[in-house]
Amino acid sequence: MRSLQPIKNNLLFGILLSVILTAIVIPFIKLGDRFELTTLKDVRIDPQKIFIYKDIDHDGTSEKITVIRDFGGFSAVILNKNNYTQFEWNLHGKIGNDDFLCSGDSNHDGVDEIFVFTHAHDSIFLNAFNIKNKAPLFAPLFIAKFKFLNGAVDVGVRDPRLVDLDHDGTKDLVFILFSGFTKSIRAIYKINLKNRTIQHTPKAGSSPSLQLHFSDITGNGTDEIMGPIESFGNCSLQYPLSDSLLWFCVYDNNLHYLFKPVKFGKYPGTVWISPFREKKKNLIALFVHNNHPGDSSFLAFANTKGNLLQYRRFYNAKKGQHYYFKVIHYGHKMRLALYNTDNGVVKYFNENLKLVDSYQSVPFESIIYPFDLDGDGVKEEVYFGLDMDHIVVARNDFTRPAMVKFNGEVTTFYFSENWVNGKPAALCLNLKNKYCEFKYKRNPYYTYRYLIYGAMFLLILLLVNLIGFYYQRLLKIRYRAEEKMRDLQQQAIEQQLTPHFTLNILNSIGAMYENRKTETARIYMGKYSKLLRENLLASGDITTSFQQELDFVKNYLDLEQFRYNNKFTYSISCAAVSIPVQLPRLFIYTFVENALKHGLFHIMGSQPAHIDIHCLDQEKYWKVEISDNGIGRKESSKIKSFSTGKGLEIIQETLKLYQSLKHRRITFIMEDLNPEQTYTGTKVTILIQKKTNAKKRN
Repeated sequence: MRSLQPIKNNLLFGILLSVILTAIVIPFIKLGDRFELTTLKDVRIDPQKIFIYKDIDHDGTSEKITVIRDFGGFSAVILNKNNYTQFEWNLHGKIGNDDFLCSGDSNHDGVDEIFVFTHAHDSIFLNAFNIKNKAPLFAPLFIAKFKFLNGAVDVGVRDPRLVDLDHDGTKDLVFILFSGFTKSIRAIYKINLKNRTIQHTPKAGSSPSLQLHFSDITGNGTDEIMGPIESFGNCSLQYPLSDSLLWFCVYDNNLHYLFKPVKFGKYPGTVWISPFREKKKNLIALFVHNNHPGDSSFLAFANTKGNLLQYRRFYNAKKGQHYYFKVIHYGHKMRLALYNTDNGVVKYFNENLKLVDSYQSVPFESIIYPFDLDGDGVKEEVYFGLDMDHIVVARNDFTRPAMVKFNGEVTTFYFSENWVNGKPAALCLNLKNKYCEFKYKRNPYYTYRYLIYGAMFLLILLLVNLIGFYYQRLLKIRYRAEEKMRDLQQQAIEQQLTPHFTLNILNSIGAMYENRKTETARIYMGKYSKLLRENLLASGDITTSFQQELDFVKNYLDLEQFRYNNKFTYSISCAAVSIPVQLPRLFIYTFVENALKHGLFHIMGSQPAHIDIHCLDQEKYWKVEISDNGIGRKESSKIKSFSTGKGLEIIQETLKLYQSLKHRRITFIMEDLNPEQTYTGTKVTILIQKKTNAKKRN
């Protein structure tokens, strides 16, 4: 069991290190949010053409509607199905830069009709086409007259929809006509498509200007109509429902006021009006966004008589900011969402007008358009970012916004959605001279992010353990190499610092003490003690510095001179050369000891004996030369009693191990110093590589 403990400890350490590394790496891995928006198409088109997709025949695949703005003074509509033209329809008048087209099955034949608003001279017309019969549903229907502003059309059609207001199975076409400075038309219109009668709300300077809501808040079986009412300051206070004031209005199914309009402060500002249901009770939710210095903004609930039941004021609301207000479904309840379009903060309020949550979304510009882009039955919100160069698609409650940039001037634009085989294929955007398609879908990387993070952890754990095992293996190899080097060095010591050497030194020192040469005896006793001490202290080391090796050699030679009564001399000329590397311990000493033992020993007393150690600093190597004038290698090999033959083998093996550990190569060359003489002498040249082997190290 004890042998398993290191393995357990290493594994636990590897897991802990992998957790830390995974936590460090994860923030740098961009998997994106839960949903992603990508560009499918971005092409230039004829500025006179508009492409809109609608599923006219309800088969799950959208038809392509091509609208030609100017077709010889008129407009035209071309419908394509599977790249085949179904029909071409010439319109009376020209289309405007507004919500000019809508579709719906008004006659219950299973196929939508197409309704297009045009203007000719100073009049607005409704053009209707029966797709199934491929013929106009009726002749162009006059809607209203308008005024021009500086030669331009000063009226727009907004939010046209087919709605069954009376819940009798018959749909009416409901839309907004809204003019600017001319104030010529500001009203909600309703057209009975069966008998082609037209109704509109009373003449007023203030009227809903975008995105209507239809709901039976009175419980009488018919829908009431409401929507945000902006104030523009175009009308005098004497004008009916002057837009110099803020008004709260709701209309019945006949486009009459449900109650007397309620005044809320002065221009500028907006009154956002939406239906709200709470505990089986129908209410009207309000956000009065007041930018007038003397008034404050507030959230409120009102009853069907226009009376405020409760409200929450925002005294510290900054003037000049912009908001979007919406009632959203939150589980089985409803919530109020207040979206600050300038900073992107969405605040959510409950049925008691208490703040229950907030979310940091993105700033945006213009109007929000609902589309079911992922086919889940709940419409997402589509809008432009604040700088109008990117599209934003958020969830129904404005959370998890996905964005994509596009290139193009946003002056007039038309959104539509292309479906193929019952599934959403693309969000389509038609600009003035550009057509773009975008794909909104769940991000698979985000969906499987925990699997990805888990796989990443396992991969890091595997790498950590592989590195750990590899490092342990290297340590084991290194440890074994070091142990082998120690064994070789110990063999060298046993070969060289023999008992015979020790006894001779001690006998010589003892003789000096007997002859009362105590001072000299102390010197050499100190040298011998230092030699033994250095050898013992370094016994656990496999390398030593070059200077320490030279000191050891000098000490050894001094003792040998003393032992042989100065029968040889030596010189060391290495002071000017610095070799800043660790060398195998006893490496130079081994060659010096061999020179003395196998070379000089045989000529001592008969002729001068000398050892020379010389160092050179060259470009790629440090060179150490050990020369002696002894009998030479050939003569020495004849005298077997003085050699075991293992010295050079130990040196060669030591250098191989040294290179594998230190990645530095050391080589040596042995040659005759004077080959023409009887006693040739020996020269050993040691080459120490300056640069390590980087490839092997890595």
